[in-house]
Amino acid sequence: MDLAMRRMESKLDTVIRILGQPREMNINTSPPASPVDFLGPFPDLPEDSEETTFLDIPAQYRFPVGEIRKIHAHSTGPGNFAKNIVVKIFLELFTSCNVQLGYSYFGGGVLAKKELDPVRKTYLERYVLFFHPELRDQNIWKYSIVPKVNKCLRRGARKAGTEL
Repeated sequence: MDLAMRRMESKLDTVIRILGQPREMNINTSPPASPVDFLGPFPDLPEDSEETTFLDIPAQYRFPVGEIRKIHAHSTGPGNFAKNIVVKIFLELFTSCNVQLGYSYFGGGVLAKKELDPVRKTYLERYVLFFHPELRDQNIWKYSIVPKVNKCLRRGARKAGTEL
Protein backbone atom coordinates (compact mmCIF):
# COMPACT_ATOMS: atom_id res chain seq x y z
CA MET A 1 0.00 0.00 0.00
CA ASP A 2 2.83 2.35 0.88
CA LEU A 3 4.52 1.67 -2.47
CA ALA A 4 1.29 2.44 -4.32
CA MET A 5 0.88 5.73 -2.44
CA ARG A 6 4.46 6.75 -3.30
CA ARG A 7 3.83 5.93 -6.96
CA MET A 8 0.65 8.01 -6.98
CA GLU A 9 2.44 10.95 -5.35
CA SER A 10 5.27 10.67 -7.87
CA LYS A 11 2.81 10.63 -10.78
CA LEU A 12 0.92 13.58 -9.28
CA ASP A 13 4.17 15.56 -8.90
CA THR A 14 5.01 14.84 -12.54
CA VAL A 15 1.58 16.01 -13.72
CA ILE A 16 1.83 19.16 -11.60
CA ARG A 17 5.29 19.94 -12.97
CA ILE A 18 3.96 19.54 -16.51
CA LEU A 19 0.99 21.78 -15.83
CA GLY A 20 3.09 24.28 -13.88
CA GLN A 21 0.66 24.49 -10.97
CA PRO A 22 1.67 24.49 -7.29
CA ARG A 23 1.01 21.24 -5.42
CA GLU A 24 -1.27 22.88 -2.84
CA MET A 25 -3.80 23.75 -5.52
CA ASN A 26 -6.95 21.65 -5.52
CA ILE A 27 -7.19 19.98 -8.89
CA ASN A 28 -10.71 18.77 -9.68
CA THR A 29 -10.44 15.81 -12.00
CA SER A 30 -12.46 12.68 -12.31
CA PRO A 31 -10.88 9.62 -10.70
CA PRO A 32 -9.23 7.10 -13.00
CA ALA A 33 -11.24 4.07 -14.06
CA SER A 34 -9.01 1.72 -12.08
CA PRO A 35 -5.79 1.90 -10.05
CA VAL A 36 -3.90 0.36 -12.97
CA ASP A 37 -5.04 3.22 -15.25
CA PHE A 38 -3.62 5.75 -12.80
CA LEU A 39 -0.45 3.92 -11.81
CA GLY A 40 0.32 2.54 -15.25
CA PRO A 41 2.17 -0.73 -15.75
CA PHE A 42 4.39 -1.97 -12.97
CA PRO A 43 7.89 -1.02 -14.16
CA ASP A 44 9.70 -2.98 -11.45
CA LEU A 45 8.08 -6.27 -12.49
CA PRO A 46 9.46 -7.65 -15.75
CA GLU A 47 6.89 -8.46 -18.42
CA ASP A 48 7.64 -12.01 -19.57
CA SER A 49 11.28 -12.54 -18.65
CA GLU A 50 11.05 -15.80 -16.74
CA GLU A 51 14.71 -16.42 -17.63
CA THR A 52 15.89 -13.47 -15.55
CA THR A 53 13.41 -13.64 -12.70
CA PHE A 54 13.35 -17.16 -11.28
CA LEU A 55 16.51 -18.78 -12.61
CA ASP A 56 17.34 -20.42 -9.28
CA ILE A 57 14.05 -22.36 -9.33
CA PRO A 58 14.25 -25.69 -11.23
CA ALA A 59 12.32 -25.81 -14.51
CA GLN A 60 9.85 -28.32 -13.03
CA TYR A 61 8.62 -25.68 -10.54
CA ARG A 62 9.36 -22.54 -12.57
CA PHE A 63 6.36 -20.82 -14.10
CA PRO A 64 6.33 -18.01 -16.66
CA VAL A 65 5.95 -14.57 -15.13
CA GLY A 66 2.80 -14.06 -17.22
CA GLU A 67 1.20 -17.12 -15.63
CA ILE A 68 2.21 -16.00 -12.14
CA ARG A 69 0.77 -12.54 -12.89
CA LYS A 70 -2.49 -14.14 -13.98
CA ILE A 71 -2.66 -16.18 -10.76
CA HIS A 72 -1.89 -13.04 -8.75
CA ALA A 73 -4.58 -11.05 -10.57
CA HIS A 74 -7.19 -13.70 -9.75
CA SER A 75 -6.17 -13.95 -6.09
CA THR A 76 -7.94 -11.99 -3.37
CA GLY A 77 -4.80 -11.33 -1.31
CA PRO A 78 -1.34 -12.63 -0.44
CA GLY A 79 -2.67 -15.65 1.46
CA ASN A 80 -4.97 -16.67 -1.38
CA PHE A 81 -2.13 -16.14 -3.86
CA ALA A 82 0.14 -18.38 -1.76
CA LYS A 83 -2.58 -21.03 -1.65
CA ASN A 84 -2.95 -20.92 -5.43
CA ILE A 85 0.82 -21.30 -5.87
CA VAL A 86 0.90 -24.22 -3.39
CA VAL A 87 -1.64 -26.05 -5.54
CA LYS A 88 0.67 -25.61 -8.55
CA ILE A 89 3.95 -26.47 -6.77
CA PHE A 90 2.61 -29.49 -4.84
CA LEU A 91 0.48 -30.98 -7.63
CA GLU A 92 0.89 -34.53 -6.35
CA LEU A 93 -0.92 -33.66 -3.10
CA PHE A 94 -4.08 -32.32 -4.71
CA THR A 95 -5.64 -35.44 -6.17
CA SER A 96 -8.99 -37.14 -5.61
CA CYS A 97 -7.26 -39.30 -2.96
CA ASN A 98 -6.96 -36.25 -0.64
CA VAL A 99 -3.25 -36.80 0.02
CA GLN A 100 -2.93 -33.17 1.17
CA LEU A 101 -4.91 -34.00 4.34
CA GLY A 102 -1.79 -35.65 5.76
CA TYR A 103 0.36 -32.53 5.36
CA SER A 104 0.72 -29.13 6.97
CA TYR A 105 3.15 -26.26 6.46
CA PHE A 106 5.38 -27.11 9.44
CA GLY A 107 4.17 -30.68 10.03
CA GLY A 108 3.58 -32.31 13.40
CA GLY A 109 0.59 -31.55 15.57
CA VAL A 110 -1.88 -33.92 17.18
CA LEU A 111 -2.46 -35.74 13.90
CA ALA A 112 1.31 -36.08 13.26
CA LYS A 113 1.08 -34.53 9.81
CA LYS A 114 4.06 -34.46 7.48
CA GLU A 115 5.85 -31.19 6.70
CA LEU A 116 5.70 -29.80 3.19
CA ASP A 117 8.97 -30.13 1.28
CA PRO A 118 11.23 -27.32 2.64
CA VAL A 119 12.87 -26.76 -0.74
CA ARG A 120 9.57 -26.21 -2.51
CA LYS A 121 8.43 -23.99 0.36
CA THR A 122 11.34 -21.67 -0.52
CA TYR A 123 10.04 -21.58 -4.12
CA LEU A 124 6.62 -20.64 -2.77
CA GLU A 125 8.24 -17.89 -0.73
CA ARG A 126 10.08 -16.57 -3.80
CA TYR A 127 6.87 -16.34 -5.83
CA VAL A 128 4.86 -14.69 -3.05
CA LEU A 129 7.62 -12.21 -2.13
CA PHE A 130 7.95 -11.23 -5.79
CA PHE A 131 4.51 -9.59 -5.55
CA HIS A 132 4.32 -8.98 -1.79
CA PRO A 133 7.76 -7.93 -0.47
CA GLU A 134 6.12 -6.60 2.71
CA LEU A 135 5.77 -10.24 3.87
CA ARG A 136 9.55 -10.72 4.11
CA ASP A 137 9.43 -10.68 7.94
CA GLN A 138 9.09 -14.27 9.20
CA ASN A 139 6.48 -13.32 11.83
CA ILE A 140 4.27 -11.69 9.23
CA TRP A 141 4.73 -14.72 6.96
CA LYS A 142 3.86 -17.08 9.80
CA TYR A 143 0.65 -15.27 10.73
CA SER A 144 -0.64 -14.30 7.28
CA ILE A 145 0.50 -16.99 4.84
CA VAL A 146 0.97 -20.22 6.82
CA PRO A 147 -2.66 -20.37 8.11
CA LYS A 148 -4.00 -19.93 4.57
CA VAL A 149 -1.76 -22.70 3.24
CA ASN A 150 -2.74 -25.02 6.12
CA LYS A 151 -6.41 -24.26 5.55
CA CYS A 152 -5.98 -25.24 1.90
CA LEU A 153 -4.27 -28.48 2.93
CA ARG A 154 -7.11 -29.34 5.34
CA ARG A 155 -9.79 -29.20 2.64
CA GLY A 156 -10.57 -32.36 0.74
CA ALA A 157 -10.97 -32.62 -3.01
CA ARG A 158 -14.35 -31.52 -4.30
CA LYS A 159 -16.54 -34.03 -6.05
CA ALA A 160 -17.42 -33.30 -9.66
CA GLY A 161 -20.58 -31.24 -10.01
CA THR A 162 -20.64 -29.87 -6.45
CA GLU A 163 -20.69 -26.15 -5.82
CA LEU A 164 -19.67 -24.12 -2.79
